[in-house]
Parts: sequence; C-alpha cells; structure tokens
Amino acid sequence: MMTDIQKGGIWKRASAWLFDKILLFIAVIGVATLLSLIVDYDGKLNEYREIQTSIEEKYGVSYGIREQEYNSWEPEKQARYDAMFEELKSNKTWVKDRSLIINLALLIVTFSFLLGYLILEFMVPLFLRNGMTLGKKIFGLGVMKQNGVKVSGPIMFVRSILGKYAIEIMIPVFIIMMMLFGMGNLFLFILLVLIPLVNIILVIATHNNSFLHDLLAVTVVVDYASQKIFDTEEEMMAYVTAQHEAEVSSEYEENIFKSNH
Repeated sequence: MMTDIQKGGIWKRASAWLFDKILLFIAVIGVATLLSLIVDYDGKLNEYREIQTSIEEKYGVSYGIREQEYNSWEPEKQARYDAMFEELKSNKTWVKDRSLIINLALLIVTFSFLLGYLILEFMVPLFLRNGMTLGKKIFGLGVMKQNGVKVSGPIMFVRSILGKYAIEIMIPVFIIMMMLFGMGNLFLFILLVLIPLVNIILVIATHNNSFLHDLLAVTVVVDYASQKIFDTEEEMMAYVTAQHEAEVSSEYEENIFKSNH
C-alpha cells in the first residue's frame, strides 16, 4: 500500500547526517576563512586585544569576569576593576573595535552557514532529486512529502533553510557567540539546550521519526529503494484509486469463488 511509508533506517539516517555535516563544516570553515582574510578580521581583533591587554595590565585585573568572581574580591580589587572597566568604555577605539569585531563575526558566521546550506542542503537535493543530499544519496535515502509526493523547491527551502539553517543551526550559533562575547543570559542558555532536546523528543515520539525541519515542511525521510514516490498529487490519487479498485475486485472474485464452492 502507498500509505505504508518505508521510513529510512535510523542508522542509515545517522550515517548520512554525519557525512553531510562533515561536508557542511568543511565548506563553512573554508568560506569563513576566506571572508576573514577579505575583511582582515584577525588584524582588527589583534588591535582590539592590544588595547584591552594594555589597560588590563595597568590595573592588574582582567576584563570579562563573572559576577560571582567579582563579588568574591576585596573592595580594593573591585575598585581597580571598576576603574579599568570605565577606562575601557571611555576608549573610543576599543569600543569601536569591539562593536566591529562582534558584527563581523556574526556576519562571517551567518553568511558561511547560509552559503553551505544553500549549496549542500538546498541546491544539491534539487539537482539529485527527491531531497537527496550527498549523504542520503550514498546511503540510499530520499525525502518526500508525507502524502507520498516528491518534494518541490519551496518545500525544500522550508525544510533546509527555514528549518535546518535558521532554527536548528543559527539560533544556537548566535546564542553561543553571544555567550562568548559576554552577552548571554539564563534564558538564552535554556533556549540553547531546548532546541536539540525538542529534536530528540520529536525523533523518538513522532510516527515518522521526524525532526523539527520535517514537521515544518511536512516531509519524511524514506528508504529510496523501497518507497514509491509520486511526481504529482494527481498521480498519487490515481494510484490509490487503482489500488482500491483492485482490492475490491479481488474481494468480489474471492466471494464468488466461495459461493460456487
């Protein structure tokens, strides 16, 4: 029956996922390195660090400590830290470099991941057809809509760019970067943990073992060799109708046979 979805095996899916993620991060690192060279990110970062290190050495304390550590200090050391912090904030070059470094880092990471996902998770599956990434192609997996019809460009965009890139990757990446720059909080940490946790729960609890991006796009990962994928909904409906008529005819013939014997 068409309604019996031939889901992709969990180990095949895990292997394809790992292969695709290795390719993705190689691409991301390559693009990020190139962009860093183009905008001279390291040069700007070194200038920022030199100013900060000079002022830190002047007061004998380090910038960016946690509140708990600050509260454990003696008043004299706290005073030195406060003075150091005020001088940093009043240094226009340091403030400008800090803002520039944060913005450049976000831009480089965002564009690198976006380009990687556009090529490997969106364009390649459209070229190979049936939602196949290179990893899925190697391990015999495909992607289709839950009604058995092949995925279209808009569906793959929702699945790969909105679901995978925007929600599952960039939100955690932004949170991690904000924490690295000392701008994190408890809510962001909870959100960072929540996104992968939701995906784990969905894979275990949903009938088709779906990730969040599959629920958004209404798609399912299937075993390509055994799953029939239709080009259009009309073709799918015609197949279902033919199957139903064949079943009815078979039951009718079976009843006639029984009545004659």
